[in-house]
Amino acid sequence: MSMKIDKKLELLQQIQRVEASPHLFTRIEARIQNSGVERISIRNILALGMGLLVLLLINLAIISNNLQLNKSKNGIAKSYGLSSTNTFYHD
Repeated sequence: MSMKIDKKLELLQQIQRVEASPHLFTRIEARIQNSGVERISIRNILALGMGLLVLLLINLAIISNNLQLNKSKNGIAKSYGLSSTNTFYHD
């Protein structure tokens, strides 16, 4: 077991440091400075706004439909003299 570890340590000691290109750091700095803040196009903003508007309209349609169904269920229940709630006791 110790022979395997010694062999691996020997291999690690043979690793040599690699020299980087002399202009590598300047290229990295230039790329960082050029990245800056990217602007979002008007087209993307409009597409997102339209998508959110459609989602809002769908939600409003569903909510209003549920309110109308609840009103009609309450009206039917009252016409038969039934309670439209799930309570068993009248307080």
